[in-house]
Amino acid sequence: MRVPSFWGQMALSGCCFLLAGCTLWGAWNQIRQATKRAKPPTFTEEQKAIFFRDVFKEALVGERPKKGMLLPLVDLMGENNHQANREGDPGGNEQGNADSVTWASMISVETLEDSIKAGKTRLDQLVTTPKKFTSGGYRQAQLELAKLAFYFAIIENYEESEIRFKESAPLARQRFAQTARAARKGDLAAFNEIKERKLDLADLLQGQTLSGTLAKETVENWSHLLTRTDIMRQFEAVYDEGLAPLIAGEEEFQGSQEEIAVYTQQLAVFAHVLKKKGMPDITDEDYLFSVDQILSATGKIQEGIKLNDFSALEKANANIFQACLECHEYYR
Repeated sequence: MRVPSFWGQMALSGCCFLLAGCTLWGAWNQIRQATKRAKPPTFTEEQKAIFFRDVFKEALVGERPKKGMLLPLVDLMGENNHQANREGDPGGNEQGNADSVTWASMISVETLEDSIKAGKTRLDQLVTTPKKFTSGGYRQAQLELAKLAFYFAIIENYEESEIRFKESAPLARQRFAQTARAARKGDLAAFNEIKERKLDLADLLQGQTLSGTLAKETVENWSHLLTRTDIMRQFEAVYDEGLAPLIAGEEEFQGSQEEIAVYTQQLAVFAHVLKKKGMPDITDEDYLFSVDQILSATGKIQEGIKLNDFSALEKANANIFQACLECHEYYR
């Protein structure tokens, strides 16, 4: 019997592999066609607008954090106040002592200033043409305007005098809050009004001071700046796409401390404002306890960063996640 040459054996082996591959593909194709799968869900434009299409492009923009953004260690909700809220101590006020913690202890000057710059970048991206704006872009623009009004309100009430935009902050807060409300209509008038706010931001970033008439001297109702739904959307974006990936493991944590600090500061102020005047459920003890758990955890994260203690961040992250789950079970 003649033995095939080397090349003949290779050709024969190739044919065998090809035949086996075709057989397997045919079998798999039959199984795939026989498998019944549910049709993918469809969503309305209103439902799609609830979420960011790309959080990194639409929500988490701006300059990278700078050195020196870490804040002094503070207990953001206070152990005594925390215990008082749970035990119904009459010493606590109806807002869970929301005013007993300073803005300066939660968010740094650099983070606030960079947040305003990021807002300008976001509005430039979102508000480009009337067609894009009126066909749905106004929803994200409205949220960005509301967030800017919120940040200007913090700057207005910031305990340190040496902070950029402070002189213009009350008027800026008023204008951006008004334009945010107008943007809900999504019409051409709102588009043109937002263009005026973009010019205001450009002037502020160039060092100019806004001029105009201030209707209200102070913030009387914080929910007029950001609703609880708006805050939850912002909190979710910062936590899910910003903070959580950076503390998912010790490898991610190392070298990302400054970014983690910035995201944590943003979470702290979003949580803190949930206890301010005008927000819903601020007299509910269980609700305040959940918010205080988040605030306490953000303080622990800042402490863990300073000590380079990743295990502390893991525990604090678990506390945030658990507090959010428990809160969302009863509150929306």
